[in-house]
Amino acid sequence: MLDRIGAFLGRTGESSHAYDVSTETFVQPRLDRLATDLHLERDGLSRGADEEPSNERTEFDLVETRIVDRIERERANADNQFRDMMNTYRDRIFDLEFDTKVSQIRSAADIGVAAIEGEAAKGVDRLNPLRRDMLEAERHLTTFRQKHGIDRPADYPRTSGQRWFLYGVLFVVLIVEMLLNGVFFAEGSPLGLVGGWFQAAIFAALNIGIGWGGGRVGTTLVWHRFVALRIVGWAVLASYVAAATFLNLMVAHYRSAFSVDPEHPGAVAMRTIRDGAFSGLDAASLTMFALGGAFSIIALVDGRRMGDPYFGYDRPSRAFDERRQDYLDDRQDLLDAIRAAYEDAHDSMNSEHDDLTRRRSESRSIHEAIARTTRGYDAHLGFLERLGNDLLGIYREANRRARSTPVPAHFNRRWEMPRGASPSYGEIRYSDEEVSRITSEAKAELDAQSDRLNEAHERAMTRLRSLDDLEASNVP
Repeated sequence: MLDRIGAFLGRTGESSHAYDVSTETFVQPRLDRLATDLHLERDGLSRGADEEPSNERTEFDLVETRIVDRIERERANADNQFRDMMNTYRDRIFDLEFDTKVSQIRSAADIGVAAIEGEAAKGVDRLNPLRRDMLEAERHLTTFRQKHGIDRPADYPRTSGQRWFLYGVLFVVLIVEMLLNGVFFAEGSPLGLVGGWFQAAIFAALNIGIGWGGGRVGTTLVWHRFVALRIVGWAVLASYVAAATFLNLMVAHYRSAFSVDPEHPGAVAMRTIRDGAFSGLDAASLTMFALGGAFSIIALVDGRRMGDPYFGYDRPSRAFDERRQDYLDDRQDLLDAIRAAYEDAHDSMNSEHDDLTRRRSESRSIHEAIARTTRGYDAHLGFLERLGNDLLGIYREANRRARSTPVPAHFNRRWEMPRGASPSYGEIRYSDEEVSRITSEAKAELDAQSDRLNEAHERAMTRLRSLDDLEASNVP
């Protein structure tokens, strides 16, 4: 009982298969396990005791044939494994598709050249009318300068920020004058503060409007080249002074008239003005007059800053600047589009070349794996041949010990496993030399197509630069 338990425990410590655990590609059968599975020691002793095989036998007996068959099965397994691995490597290399890389680089360049030329053609069609408008505006500006003897650039608010600042000054002045005058008017208004502000808003709008108009027209006409227009300018300024003075005096007298006759302040104000410009005005009314005059002067300066000091000069200058800016903006958009097409094509070509470099590295690794697998396969065949001879040796030695007659002559010869041709598998394309050749061709193609892209880009730039040969003189 104890012997059977010990035998069982001994068997549980043994491996359940006839192969060594190894990191090798081809698994190697274990000699001792195969010898046990094939009962070589037992059969050798049994057949040796029967003087089998006879010493005249030249061929392998049944046991030897069984050993050789087992080795051949192991070789067949190795052949199948080797064939499967080589087919896998073949498919992996085939999927690398080196042949397409050169054409893909060329295709990326074709797309880039077409995009550059297309953007240039569209851009020129779009820029031509803008250029004509700009030249026409420039000719008009040049004519204006020559007619009026001007040799300086126009001085006017060129940005929206500058314009809105001037508008903001007008708005602030209007609100401040309305609020301040509203307080004074409220003292004599039956409607109180609301009525005072309403009346103040009307007078403030008139006061600011007169001042702004005087500055926008009068101050620009007084410098005009033509005498008649200069006279008109001085007349406008004189009218401004008279109107602003009368309006602000009217406001001051109107405010005082509320305290005298709230129901008919207008008639009272006109009567007191006829009696004397400043007669009957108290300190508050005089303050209103002074503030109104100050606000009117601010509006006058603001109107003057809205345009060039020379009447009408800012209009052709502004028209030219706007046309030129439209042209430059569209031109820059076109340059950006051409640059984007150029860079996209270069990026695509470089990406294809970088991908080729990566695939070349992968191909090299696969070829190294192929060489390593082939060496492992050849080494495994050598191992199987040695294993077969070791198994034959175990059987023959046991047979030799048990028999009294001489052993057959082939017992003393080493068995040679027939090698034959290697297992067939599909053709493995792209040798390392071929990949090197394709890589060199791709690099040459990349350089050639890069030059082609550069030439297309330069042609587009030359075409755009031709639009910059303005027919008229340069204008700031």
